[in-house]
Amino acid sequence: MNQVKANIGASSVCQYAEQMRKAFWIFYQFYVNNELYQVEGDGKLLPFLRDVCKCKSVKDGCSEGACGTCHVLVDGVAMKACIPTLSMMDGRSILTVEGFSDEEKELYAYAFAEAGAVQCGFCIPGM
Repeated sequence: MNQVKANIGASSVCQYAEQMRKAFWIFYQFYVNNELYQVEGDGKLLPFLRDVCKCKSVKDGCSEGACGTCHVLVDGVAMKACIPTLSMMDGRSILTVEGFSDEEKELYAYAFAEAGAVQCGFCIPGM
């Protein structure tokens, strides 16, 4: 049996890899504050929310899930944004403080003031 050996150069390998990436384009799709995002590649949710979505209410207090300043609602359930990856958010809906209505924001502000929760505001989004 004859075997054919091909001499594939580095540029051919790169072209092949690019074709395969396009053929099997992997992206994740999810909503942030009712806006659809399609993201290619994976990474942590917290920097995506802060840097791409400009959601500054999501704070990076510890980066390990201990403090809670990065809490968001994922499909209505509280979750720390510093732990999950973008791939884990595929098909889900994420809500941050920026996504609350003005009425909801006023109600939370009133509740914090009534409870005497006067703080610097760093951890309040997580509460």
